[in-house]
Amino acid sequence: MSASTAQPIFGRWSLASVDDKPAVNKLEIGAAADDVESALADDSRKPVLSADIRPGGKYYSIVKLQIKFEKQLSSDTRWAQGTGWLIADNLVVTAGHCAFDHTYNFGKAAKIRAYIGYNGKGSIGQPDVQFRQGRKMVTTKEWITSDINRANDVSLILLEKPFNNVVPINYNPTVTAFKDWNLGVVGYPADRTLNDEPGAQMYEMFKATTCDLSKTSLNMLEYTISSGAGQSGSPVLIDGQNTSIGAHVYGLGTKNSASVIRGRYGNYYKGMVDAVGSTEAPVTTVNGVEYIKTTQPEDAITDEPAGDEESFWDTFNNVVNIGAKIGSTVLQVGTPFLGPIGAPVAAVAGTALSVIGKLTSGKTEDAFDDELGPPAPTTADYKYHASRAILGEAALQTFLKMGPRQTHKYDMISKMQARYKETRHLVPKVAKLIVPAITEPALRIAVDSQAGENAPKTYPTMPSTEDALDSSAQPFVDGLLKTVQNQGEQEDFFGFLSGIANTAANVVSTAGPIINAVGSIASAIGGGAEDSFEPDSGDLSPHVEVLCHRALLGDAALHALMSVPAKDIQEEGFFGDLVNTVKNIGSTVIKVAPTVIKTVTPIVQSLVGTMNQSETGNSLGQDTQVRVTPLLPESILEPKKIKQIQLPKQEDGLAWEDE
Repeated sequence: MSASTAQPIFGRWSLASVDDKPAVNKLEIGAAADDVESALADDSRKPVLSADIRPGGKYYSIVKLQIKFEKQLSSDTRWAQGTGWLIADNLVVTAGHCAFDHTYNFGKAAKIRAYIGYNGKGSIGQPDVQFRQGRKMVTTKEWITSDINRANDVSLILLEKPFNNVVPINYNPTVTAFKDWNLGVVGYPADRTLNDEPGAQMYEMFKATTCDLSKTSLNMLEYTISSGAGQSGSPVLIDGQNTSIGAHVYGLGTKNSASVIRGRYGNYYKGMVDAVGSTEAPVTTVNGVEYIKTTQPEDAITDEPAGDEESFWDTFNNVVNIGAKIGSTVLQVGTPFLGPIGAPVAAVAGTALSVIGKLTSGKTEDAFDDELGPPAPTTADYKYHASRAILGEAALQTFLKMGPRQTHKYDMISKMQARYKETRHLVPKVAKLIVPAITEPALRIAVDSQAGENAPKTYPTMPSTEDALDSSAQPFVDGLLKTVQNQGEQEDFFGFLSGIANTAANVVSTAGPIINAVGSIASAIGGGAEDSFEPDSGDLSPHVEVLCHRALLGDAALHALMSVPAKDIQEEGFFGDLVNTVKNIGSTVIKVAPTVIKTVTPIVQSLVGTMNQSETGNSLGQDTQVRVTPLLPESILEPKKIKQIQLPKQEDGLAWEDE
């Protein structure tokens, strides 16, 4: 989905009343709770001038926050310390982890104290020190889902009533790249005390900063400005301007980072504002959180096309809902692939990518015959093409279950980014080619899902693997199979998993067919523009494109996971997660893989025929664009009535309701 048409979803809930008495005992949240030092070697933070936190002062709209979370014990006297900044006299931007806690699983913020002009508990009652209670809280759905989504670590507080005599801080979309901007982080660090009170005073630090969001971790704003616990949510200010370009959220040890504001990679601030005051019925309500979908376009959204700099994390957030559990919905051919069919259909897309890549990648090695075109694969080739796609989807689901400690320890994100970014920009053109190979299998999977959870699972016999297993992949395969043996799984599943694991692991340790598939297709078609194809694919292309991105991310996740020592994979329980996903989707994908192969082959033949015509010269100037006609039954190509398949009700997850 392009930035200009995105409809983000936010979580919203009410806050309880609280008195104005500031707490002394602090609850560590953010980087401090993860034992990450955010006070860097160059720590030149200094207290702000008293005049700066008085009416007319440049920092009078920066807010001292204290937060109590819903699941804290009543006997727990600790309050989390944070910082916020006013974008209106009654709206405070702060960090997402000030709104919803994942570190201790304390969940939603329940009470919030907000002060301006604050300079220690002794300042309460002074004329220019104002206190307000938080009344409502809004944060991103992504942050509520998992704290791995640090790029979405931002929230908005609606106050009980406006502050007086304040000038709200402007916010601008974060520029993708800039050099030597003098930026500052200003807030209430809890590693500084006043009369033994942590986070009592406001500190500032400015420093020349150069940053390219396309090259940073999670496409976040990074800088070497020191901070401390309690400064979470601080504005990242442009020196000399009353303007913020991000919300300070996390330390990285050698640098600190902020979640960014719209632009190409950032969060929808206007969407949060719309959500907090929305009178529309929520999409759903889960555990006291109302999920609000905003429908108005965001101000100042870039219209730049997707390219090499597009955010890995933005794409990740787009594909993560594929296969998500939903309460009940109706799947229409042409809608996103949600619910229980999403994961196997994503693996089908990976299979199609692998098939086309295999058919086209070896042209210089006599894989093509000038007269006969590409060799036709046999049905048994599903062993090669589907196995890695299945295990890739399993690896992605395993990654989604990891916590921040695990992803950081095994460097999963940077490894996935490096692998994925090589070819992700080529996905749009490839998606147009494989639509016909996805549609019929997706429909079959959807129909089969009507059998429900009680349908017996059978696992087909996999062709034997004759190739010697690469030594680097052997521990991974052994660990995976040992997990199944320890669980006492049925014999047919053990043989099935053995075939999947041996084939997929051997492929990933030598060459990546799914990743390379995209590049090989681009090479075969001459790397033309994305609109050089005119496939008769209806409205499915954008959704198949998302499936392709998920397949590439799964491939990247598998590659990253196989770099983790097998002993660690076992101890962390990752092998068990992999096995469960293969068990759930493996036989489904294998059964439709022959259909994918048979559908893809003539598409490639058409592509190659046109390509050969171009190479031999087209003296008549005829149109040589590739037009792909799906080789599907007429009832699917031109349905008289939209097919609707009612998916079985799920008991967990967010119950997104039909609109």
